[in-house]
Amino acid sequence: MTFDTAVGMVYSNLIAHSIIVSSAVMLFGSKSIETLADASLALKPVAGEYAFLLFSLGVIVAGLLAIPVLAGSSAYAVTDTFGWREGMDNRVSDAKGFYVVFLGSLVVGNMLDLSGISAVDALFYSQVFDGILLPLLSGLLFILGRNKKILGEHTNGLFNSLFLTLTFLVSIGATFYLFYSLI
Repeated sequence: MTFDTAVGMVYSNLIAHSIIVSSAVMLFGSKSIETLADASLALKPVAGEYAFLLFSLGVIVAGLLAIPVLAGSSAYAVTDTFGWREGMDNRVSDAKGFYVVFLGSLVVGNMLDLSGISAVDALFYSQVFDGILLPLLSGLLFILGRNKKILGEHTNGLFNSLFLTLTFLVSIGATFYLFYSLI
Protein backbone atom coordinates (compact mmCIF):
# COMPACT_ATOMS: atom_id res chain seq x y z
CA MET A 1 0.00 0.00 0.00
CA THR A 2 2.88 2.39 0.79
CA PHE A 3 4.50 1.74 -2.60
CA ASP A 4 1.17 2.18 -4.38
CA THR A 5 0.55 5.47 -2.57
CA ALA A 6 4.06 6.73 -3.33
CA VAL A 7 3.77 5.87 -7.03
CA GLY A 8 0.34 7.52 -7.20
CA MET A 9 1.61 10.68 -5.53
CA VAL A 10 4.67 10.91 -7.78
CA TYR A 11 2.52 10.35 -10.88
CA SER A 12 -0.13 12.90 -9.85
CA ASN A 13 2.53 15.50 -9.03
CA LEU A 14 4.24 14.94 -12.39
CA ILE A 15 0.90 15.48 -14.12
CA ALA A 16 0.29 18.64 -12.05
CA HIS A 17 3.79 19.91 -12.86
CA SER A 18 3.21 19.25 -16.57
CA ILE A 19 -0.06 21.16 -16.46
CA ILE A 20 1.60 24.09 -14.69
CA VAL A 21 4.55 24.23 -17.10
CA SER A 22 2.41 23.89 -20.24
CA SER A 23 0.01 26.55 -18.96
CA ALA A 24 2.90 28.88 -18.21
CA VAL A 25 4.31 28.35 -21.70
CA MET A 26 0.93 29.09 -23.27
CA LEU A 27 0.24 32.16 -21.16
CA PHE A 28 3.76 33.65 -21.16
CA GLY A 29 3.93 36.57 -23.52
CA SER A 30 0.15 36.87 -23.72
CA LYS A 31 -1.34 40.21 -23.04
CA SER A 32 -2.38 40.84 -19.47
CA ILE A 33 -4.90 38.24 -18.34
CA GLU A 34 -7.59 39.91 -16.28
CA THR A 35 -10.57 37.64 -16.93
CA LEU A 36 -11.26 34.04 -17.81
CA ALA A 37 -12.11 35.18 -21.33
CA ASP A 38 -8.57 36.56 -21.67
CA ALA A 39 -7.19 33.22 -20.53
CA SER A 40 -9.26 31.34 -23.09
CA LEU A 41 -8.05 33.67 -25.86
CA ALA A 42 -4.46 32.80 -24.92
CA LEU A 43 -5.23 29.25 -26.10
CA LYS A 44 -6.14 30.48 -29.57
CA PRO A 45 -2.71 29.78 -31.13
CA VAL A 46 -3.06 26.10 -30.19
CA ALA A 47 -6.81 25.46 -30.22
CA GLY A 48 -7.83 27.92 -32.92
CA GLU A 49 -11.53 28.69 -33.07
CA TYR A 50 -12.21 26.03 -30.42
CA ALA A 51 -10.18 27.84 -27.73
CA PHE A 52 -13.25 29.17 -25.95
CA LEU A 53 -14.97 25.76 -26.03
CA LEU A 54 -11.85 23.96 -24.80
CA PHE A 55 -11.31 26.43 -21.98
CA SER A 56 -15.00 26.39 -21.01
CA LEU A 57 -15.04 22.60 -20.81
CA GLY A 58 -11.87 22.68 -18.70
CA VAL A 59 -13.38 25.19 -16.27
CA ILE A 60 -16.65 23.25 -16.01
CA VAL A 61 -14.92 19.90 -15.42
CA ALA A 62 -12.52 21.45 -12.89
CA GLY A 63 -15.47 23.00 -11.08
CA LEU A 64 -17.41 19.74 -11.02
CA LEU A 65 -14.37 18.05 -9.51
CA ALA A 66 -13.34 20.81 -7.12
CA ILE A 67 -16.64 22.01 -5.66
CA PRO A 68 -17.65 18.84 -3.80
CA VAL A 69 -14.05 18.12 -2.79
CA LEU A 70 -13.50 21.59 -1.33
CA ALA A 71 -16.87 21.71 0.43
CA GLY A 72 -16.38 18.18 1.75
CA SER A 73 -12.83 18.76 2.95
CA SER A 74 -13.95 21.92 4.76
CA ALA A 75 -16.79 20.01 6.40
CA TYR A 76 -14.51 17.15 7.43
CA ALA A 77 -11.87 19.53 8.83
CA VAL A 78 -14.33 21.59 10.87
CA THR A 79 -16.31 18.64 12.22
CA ASP A 80 -13.13 16.73 13.08
CA THR A 81 -11.80 19.78 14.92
CA PHE A 82 -14.91 20.00 17.09
CA GLY A 83 -15.40 16.25 17.46
CA TRP A 84 -18.75 16.25 15.69
CA ARG A 85 -20.15 13.29 13.79
CA GLU A 86 -18.97 13.48 10.20
CA GLY A 87 -19.32 11.76 6.86
CA MET A 88 -21.53 11.55 3.83
CA ASP A 89 -22.60 8.08 4.91
CA ASN A 90 -24.54 9.63 7.83
CA ARG A 91 -28.03 10.99 7.50
CA VAL A 92 -28.47 14.74 7.85
CA SER A 93 -30.21 14.28 11.19
CA ASP A 94 -27.21 12.30 12.50
CA ALA A 95 -24.47 14.70 11.33
CA LYS A 96 -26.09 18.13 11.32
CA GLY A 97 -22.86 20.06 11.88
CA PHE A 98 -21.14 18.28 8.99
CA TYR A 99 -23.94 19.09 6.55
CA VAL A 100 -24.28 22.69 7.79
CA VAL A 101 -20.57 23.29 7.12
CA PHE A 102 -20.79 21.47 3.76
CA LEU A 103 -23.74 23.56 2.59
CA GLY A 104 -22.25 26.71 4.12
CA SER A 105 -19.10 26.17 2.07
CA LEU A 106 -21.22 25.90 -1.08
CA VAL A 107 -23.13 29.07 -0.20
CA VAL A 108 -19.94 31.05 0.51
CA GLY A 109 -18.49 29.85 -2.81
CA ASN A 110 -21.61 30.97 -4.66
CA MET A 111 -21.58 34.34 -2.90
CA LEU A 112 -17.96 34.86 -3.95
CA ASP A 113 -18.89 33.96 -7.51
CA LEU A 114 -21.76 36.45 -7.54
CA SER A 115 -19.78 39.19 -5.76
CA GLY A 116 -18.07 40.46 -8.90
CA ILE A 117 -14.58 39.60 -7.65
CA SER A 118 -12.43 38.59 -10.61
CA ALA A 119 -11.86 34.82 -10.61
CA VAL A 120 -8.33 35.36 -11.93
CA ASP A 121 -7.52 37.80 -9.11
CA ALA A 122 -9.06 35.50 -6.50
CA LEU A 123 -6.98 32.55 -7.74
CA PHE A 124 -3.83 34.63 -7.89
CA TYR A 125 -4.12 36.17 -4.44
CA SER A 126 -5.21 32.91 -2.81
CA GLN A 127 -2.03 31.29 -4.14
CA VAL A 128 0.10 34.20 -2.93
CA PHE A 129 -1.49 33.79 0.51
CA ASP A 130 -0.84 30.01 0.39
CA GLY A 131 2.80 30.70 -0.43
CA ILE A 132 3.13 33.11 2.49
CA LEU A 133 1.62 30.52 4.85
CA LEU A 134 3.83 27.68 3.58
CA PRO A 135 6.84 28.44 5.86
CA LEU A 136 4.56 28.49 8.90
CA LEU A 137 2.82 25.25 7.94
CA SER A 138 6.02 23.41 7.03
CA GLY A 139 7.58 24.55 10.31
CA LEU A 140 4.58 23.27 12.26
CA LEU A 141 4.71 19.98 10.37
CA PHE A 142 8.39 19.66 11.24
CA ILE A 143 7.75 20.26 14.94
CA LEU A 144 4.71 17.98 15.11
CA GLY A 145 6.34 15.30 12.97
CA ARG A 146 9.23 14.98 15.43
CA ASN A 147 7.03 14.95 18.56
CA LYS A 148 7.12 11.47 20.13
CA LYS A 149 4.30 12.34 22.58
CA ILE A 150 1.91 12.84 19.67
CA LEU A 151 3.19 10.32 17.10
CA GLY A 152 4.89 7.72 19.25
CA GLU A 153 7.09 5.51 17.09
CA HIS A 154 5.74 7.04 13.87
CA THR A 155 7.78 10.24 13.99
CA ASN A 156 9.39 11.60 10.82
CA GLY A 157 12.63 9.99 9.74
CA LEU A 158 15.75 11.68 8.43
CA PHE A 159 14.50 12.00 4.81
CA ASN A 160 11.19 13.63 5.79
CA SER A 161 12.92 15.95 8.24
CA LEU A 162 15.47 17.03 5.64
CA PHE A 163 12.75 17.52 3.02
CA LEU A 164 10.66 19.62 5.43
CA THR A 165 13.72 21.67 6.36
CA LEU A 166 14.47 22.30 2.68
CA THR A 167 10.83 23.20 2.04
CA PHE A 168 10.88 25.59 5.00
CA LEU A 169 14.10 27.30 3.91
CA VAL A 170 13.08 27.70 0.26
CA SER A 171 9.59 28.93 1.12
CA ILE A 172 10.83 31.39 3.75
CA GLY A 173 13.36 32.70 1.23
CA ALA A 174 10.65 33.08 -1.41
CA THR A 175 8.39 34.85 1.07
CA PHE A 176 11.14 37.30 2.06
CA TYR A 177 11.88 37.91 -1.62
CA LEU A 178 8.19 38.62 -2.25
CA PHE A 179 8.08 41.22 0.50
CA TYR A 180 11.44 42.67 -0.57
CA SER A 181 10.21 43.04 -4.18
CA LEU A 182 7.08 44.82 -2.94
CA ILE A 183 9.17 47.36 -1.04
